[in-house]
Amino acid sequence: MQIDPQELRRHYASLSDESLLELNREELTEAAQEAYDSECSQRGLGEDGSDDGTGPATRVEDPDWLADAVCACEFAAGRPDDQAAPEAENARIVLETAGIPCHLAAHKIEPETAGEKPQYEYRLMVPGNLSMPAASVLDREIFNAEVEAEWKMYFDSLSDEELRDVDSEDLLGGLRDRLDRATRAYHEALAARGIASN
Repeated sequence: MQIDPQELRRHYASLSDESLLELNREELTEAAQEAYDSECSQRGLGEDGSDDGTGPATRVEDPDWLADAVCACEFAAGRPDDQAAPEAENARIVLETAGIPCHLAAHKIEPETAGEKPQYEYRLMVPGNLSMPAASVLDREIFNAEVEAEWKMYFDSLSDEELRDVDSEDLLGGLRDRLDRATRAYHEALAARGIASN
């Protein structure tokens, strides 16, 4: 998914000074680095979080709903590909594009060994009443493609005979059951409140 530079600028402008500086610039894409540098410059922030003397630092308030927010997804740092920050940023853009308010929070993980750099876990927070729609959007736009790739790898690993003998119900029964249960829970909630389904 192509990230809109305007979306990046809006996102960095929405972060507090602390959250902005917790991002690892080296993990960002080139476009994200430019937006990040521009925001830090406008606030007069140095890399250490102090005022660099070029202008007043400003603090953006956290959203009102953050106290009751839930985590829609999280991206753990420390993987070999070191893509946690850009993947979290992409997920944030996906939700905001879908009209779901969200807040990306970086949590510092102190290293166990002296001399190592701290790592960060990125949590994408959403209002509690939008947790399930957010999960659905993220599945459709991001995570389902990863699941599809895993299925393809699995099928490619099978011999012709093994592939021919696959029972689709054994493979897909769990997914069908999950969809049936979610659909049933939705209609039961409507019925319990006397609301007609769409």
